[in-house]
Amino acid sequence: MLWWRRLSIAAKLPLGIGTLLLLALGTMAGAAYVEVRQGAVDLASERLERVSMQFAMGVGREPQQRVATLSAVSDREAVRRYLTTESPSLREAALDTLRARASRTDSHVELRHRDGRRLLTSDSVSVLATADAREESHALDGGVSVPREGVGPFEREGDRLSYTIAVAVRDSGGLHGYLVERFPISNSPEEAQALAEMIGSGARLLVGSVDSGAWTDLAGAVDGPPNDVRGRDGIFQYERAGKRVFARAHLVPATPWMMVMEFARDSVLAPADRFLRQAALFSILLATLGAGVAWWLSRRMSVPLQQVTDAAEAMAQGREVEPVAVAREDEVGRLAQSFNAMASQVAESRTALEQRVIERTAALEAANRELESFSYSVSHDLRAPLRAVDGFAAVLVEDHTEELSVDAQRCVGLIRNSAQQMGQLIDDLLTFSRLGRQPLTLSPVEMDGFVHGVVAEACDRYGRDISDFVIEPLPPALANRSMLKQVVANYVENALKFTAGRERPAIRISARVEQDETVYTFQDNGVGFDMRYVDKLFGVFQRLHAVEEFQGTGVGLAIVKRVIERHGGRVWAEAVPDVGATFHFTLPAAD
Repeated sequence: MLWWRRLSIAAKLPLGIGTLLLLALGTMAGAAYVEVRQGAVDLASERLERVSMQFAMGVGREPQQRVATLSAVSDREAVRRYLTTESPSLREAALDTLRARASRTDSHVELRHRDGRRLLTSDSVSVLATADAREESHALDGGVSVPREGVGPFEREGDRLSYTIAVAVRDSGGLHGYLVERFPISNSPEEAQALAEMIGSGARLLVGSVDSGAWTDLAGAVDGPPNDVRGRDGIFQYERAGKRVFARAHLVPATPWMMVMEFARDSVLAPADRFLRQAALFSILLATLGAGVAWWLSRRMSVPLQQVTDAAEAMAQGREVEPVAVAREDEVGRLAQSFNAMASQVAESRTALEQRVIERTAALEAANRELESFSYSVSHDLRAPLRAVDGFAAVLVEDHTEELSVDAQRCVGLIRNSAQQMGQLIDDLLTFSRLGRQPLTLSPVEMDGFVHGVVAEACDRYGRDISDFVIEPLPPALANRSMLKQVVANYVENALKFTAGRERPAIRISARVEQDETVYTFQDNGVGFDMRYVDKLFGVFQRLHAVEEFQGTGVGLAIVKRVIERHGGRVWAEAVPDVGATFHFTLPAAD
């Protein structure tokens, strides 16, 4: 998100508000779409439930009426007498009754014996030939079927469907036979379309028999639903011709038929989809308007704020700052006024500070000149008498030893030692004072060879064996070579000095790299020191051991600290009395 942090308020405000508006409106539109969609589905379900039930009752009404009228025909005397006697003399009267029925209903009527044999058939309709052909086929099979009373299932005949109605012929003597009537489904496509339009746009009405698999849309034979609709309650979905449809199934009363009403799913959800498109467009327009208003407001705030920011950056860079001209009295205006007042005070303070810097610089230069003069005096005026004292004392020892008593010889020796110590102290002080003014020139230092050389020199000077040292591999350093030699020499000489009385002196020099710095460690098993006084260790003239015990001026570790701090490092130490001490210094890691 670094790019967002770098954007100006003029960009952040409209982007943020526009995004928030778009998210909020999008969420609301999505929730509303879900509600509208569910409402459309619920409405379609309710509509399908109501309309499908009404049409199921309507579809079943006609077969029920035909059953009633055919029952009236079965009660006629000519039909009943012919069934009981099968007399040829009564055949014409019974056949006239069947023909009259077939002509009124445009159907095919048959009179069957109670054992299923066909006795008479009307020949007044075109379906008679088809019925005869079917009967001849049954006869060839040698089978005779007993009709089932009531409305029968649909049967497919090419592209057309038909169904049968059978009623029993009875009297006080019992069952004599059956009247069987076959009706074709003869609605026209225009009538089927008009019926679908009465139901609703995109609707389709199917009637059929699940057992026989014959279905019609009341205009002709069609494929039935792809799923078994028996026992289905409520609205359900399936695919037809690659499209999803909602459907509701009902049993047609008093028939073995089922009526299925279909609605195209797209037509049901079209209002919800239209609402979603309109809501999305409205959300985008409103978010754009909100972003535009936010941009205008942000410009009202960001332009003067940018002026204040530019002026503040110029002030931070030390450039001259012009007053910010903001003609407003709100918070931004008060901020500009406060900044102008602050800029004026800063300018005055800067002028005064520059003057004080000039004065302090002149005073510092004078102090440096005095310090250099003092250093010159120390190095010449003080060291010359000390050399004279040491020289004359040496002459006394060399030329007049026999004339001096033992006590006088001891005193002359003390004079020489004191003069030499005073000279060493003057040298250390001069070295310490010059460290702050000496230029820091860095160069790569291969620490392995460098430290081995310093250790060898120190061992020769102190008459010690180099085998007392264990020097581990050391990473290279980037430092001032001469200054770094003072640091290493001080640590090595201290280790030699404080382990001189040990039976088995041991000094270890090691290093480790930690993040962006290298830590160099000098560890010995010497006399150590009390950690309560560790804060005094790196101060000038601070000694933790008496001069009578260990020689030294008390300036060496102060020099170490100043050198390492000028290199950007740190120094510290740990110790245990009579166990040993460990000294550390760090330098920035060198590539």
